[in-house]
Amino acid sequence: MKRFFSCLLTGFFLSHSQAFALGIIVHIQGQKGDREAYFANVRTVLNRTPVDQIFGPIEIRELQLTAVYEHLDKPEWVYMNMWFQCRPQVIIDSEKGTANENPHAVKAGEVATFRIGPGSYKLRRADLKSEPLPESDWKKSNAPMLSKAAAIACNEGNFKNLLIDLSKKKPFDHDKFGKAINGQFNLPVDMQLIGAVLASDFLDYAWTFLWWETVFEGNRPNPSGKWTQKASQADKDAAVKKLQDDYEKNAPRLEAMKKELQDSIAKMDANAEFHSKAAKLRQGRQLNKFETSLNSVWIGKEEQAVIDKMGKPALSDVGNTRFLTYTKYFDNRGYAVHMGSGAFVSEGVYAECFVEFATMQDKKSVWRVADVKVRADGSHNGMAKDLCHGLSRIPD
Repeated sequence: MKRFFSCLLTGFFLSHSQAFALGIIVHIQGQKGDREAYFANVRTVLNRTPVDQIFGPIEIRELQLTAVYEHLDKPEWVYMNMWFQCRPQVIIDSEKGTANENPHAVKAGEVATFRIGPGSYKLRRADLKSEPLPESDWKKSNAPMLSKAAAIACNEGNFKNLLIDLSKKKPFDHDKFGKAINGQFNLPVDMQLIGAVLASDFLDYAWTFLWWETVFEGNRPNPSGKWTQKASQADKDAAVKKLQDDYEKNAPRLEAMKKELQDSIAKMDANAEFHSKAAKLRQGRQLNKFETSLNSVWIGKEEQAVIDKMGKPALSDVGNTRFLTYTKYFDNRGYAVHMGSGAFVSEGVYAECFVEFATMQDKKSVWRVADVKVRADGSHNGMAKDLCHGLSRIPD
């Protein structure tokens, strides 16, 4: 019975993870009766870098971590919005106007700098009620779980690109995925993707797939009275049949989730295609400091987002490209006649800055930003640059 049940779980696990991989098992530790399993939502990694520190030497990334506990005296789970200090994934040189991938990726095994962010909580085992976790100060640790979690959070872009590339081929190649994350981020080759994302899903996963024998033995801690009592042979047989029935019942939902993932991949592919088209428009021109900053945050944004942020532009069209131009100037010049020569003489200061957003249509005919040009001119260079600073706005 145990062997059959184990095989059935394995089959369900593989098909489920291939259908829609959202979570990952970061770390498992402890002995039977006091085991802990740590899971992460790898699809939603947030950038928490303060606006005034963007393009600086440190990025702050938030990874949603859930710890599930087996022992009676520990919570059912602890959900943590874990913040990590990361080296930037892209190095921007404002002087040279270049943006290159950082060759020194954060890797598992390094010391992690982290803090528990807002919105974290634990679910008490005794009454299944949540209790907020206080935010913590920044700390450092080389604990395996934290080090591996930091590697995932800090390499979020490359991690997602790897998932997208491997998801295009069916079935999902877990071995290739393991070798890739080991080579790029020093993560274990057997790190497993799973089809779960919520804390409650991770709880069910731990007790259904990792610690199922404890459940069948009737030893799952149950002070709330919600979980299973000691199972008879008939209960075990019924549980196996229910798992089979549930799998068949959930097949349409899994297919829907699979389609959602495929749609997400298609959207990302479309974004990549648009970025390629935008790069051709820029033709590798040298960017000034303002253009480097603005292109890094505006490329791919919808044209309406520009108008919402910058206001009504001067609009023009050339071929398949549309131009939204914003101008700011200062002019207090005056003219006088030189008494000796009779010539006109200009006095005062003139300064001007214009920011031009070039937009193109994507596959769905949505106008998106493909390039941002910034030009300063006038008799006073410093004042012209100040005007450009006033026009250099970032999207919400």
